Amino acid sequence: MFLSRKGEPMNTVEWAMAYEDAATRTVAIDIDMDTETMVSTIWEGILKTVRGGTFETGVLVKGEMIDMYRWYSEEQAFEGHADICRKVLGRDPRPEDGWLERRVAAG
Repeated sequence: MFLSRKGEPMNTVEWAMAYEDAATRTVAIDIDMDTETMVSTIWEGILKTVRGGTFETGVLVKGEMIDMYRWYSEEQAFEGHADICRKVLGRDPRPEDGWLERRVAAG
């Protein structure tokens, strides 16, 4: 089942067009260049039955995925991304990485 960022059903064509747009797909990205660690949260739009949710936060170190979290809503994804940044990077998400601007725009 395909769901929009707002959780509304989508058909395959609608989902493919939305997913193709990186700005639509990207929820938040935070990077620590010193440790080569990235926290990346995206909208996948596909409801997963095993791990649940249509949003995913990945923690990558030197390009290798070391952990992954899934969220059911955009709000959970934003909050989860912030929590993971605090846990993994030891800081809040940074506005210059786009988190606050996207959060306000998604409002």
